[in-house]
Amino acid sequence: MSITAGFMLIDKCNLRCSMCHYATRSTGALLPYERFEQIVSELQSIRIFGKRVTTIRFDGNREPLLYDRITEAVGYAASNGFNTHVITNGLLLTEEMSAALIRAGLSKLTVSIAGMSIDTYRRYQAANKNESSAEKQFFTVLENVKGFIRIKEQMKRYVNVQINYLLSPDSAPEARSAYFFWRDVGVNDLFYQTPYLHVDENDFHKYGRRQCSGVPTDFIINPKGDVHPCCFWEAEDVILGNCFEHGFASVLKSDGFNAFFDALARFDTTQIPTACKRCTGLSSRPDIRNY
Repeated sequence: MSITAGFMLIDKCNLRCSMCHYATRSTGALLPYERFEQIVSELQSIRIFGKRVTTIRFDGNREPLLYDRITEAVGYAASNGFNTHVITNGLLLTEEMSAALIRAGLSKLTVSIAGMSIDTYRRYQAANKNESSAEKQFFTVLENVKGFIRIKEQMKRYVNVQINYLLSPDSAPEARSAYFFWRDVGVNDLFYQTPYLHVDENDFHKYGRRQCSGVPTDFIINPKGDVHPCCFWEAEDVILGNCFEHGFASVLKSDGFNAFFDALARFDTTQIPTACKRCTGLSSRPDIRNY
């Protein structure tokens, strides 16, 4: 089991996707860069359920490339021995940005896209754009990904490139063409992303699931230093502790952290947060106490 620490460096996005729950929640807050370095340095010696943090991910369900010091942050994490992973919508992935990220030591790039036609893309990721703007935006993303792959090959650096393809009633018929298109472009992985949200918080009982597939392997740290258990949007209301106050190690000893994972381990439906019960991440895997 490997552990990923996700950083929401900036609570802001340059898109207003129709399927995204963050558009009305974003505050524009920035995680102070000095705080970022402090946390990353501390994470080198931290053990979570006996496992070390191996990957620093930059997303937090916002757009990390809006953060002015994103390449510096990637470089700092990489220089401290972590794998680095950026998740982006691809719009700001210019040739200059691509080269800077690769030089900084980026391990993995994921670009999220909601379809393989302009109509589908506009319906989801360019919901606030007119037809001509949506078309320009769509092809900008495609060309930026191609450009990133070309630059990493020119620089002779290995960076895993993944496409997160959002499955929806509109994009599903385009999924096959998406596979062949991105394979020919040269991406390493194509991940078909399904929605996480259940309509009813009690739906998870129907699946007989006993443990979450997202925790304890994935934490998110927001600009205020709050630590969330995963990247599911409603989990932003679940705070395990604050690493600005007494460091990340204090979060692991906090009442909130222990109560949360105790409830999951015992599958205590009276204590599991509503956010978790509304997420399809609850799936069959060994009990958390076995880790």
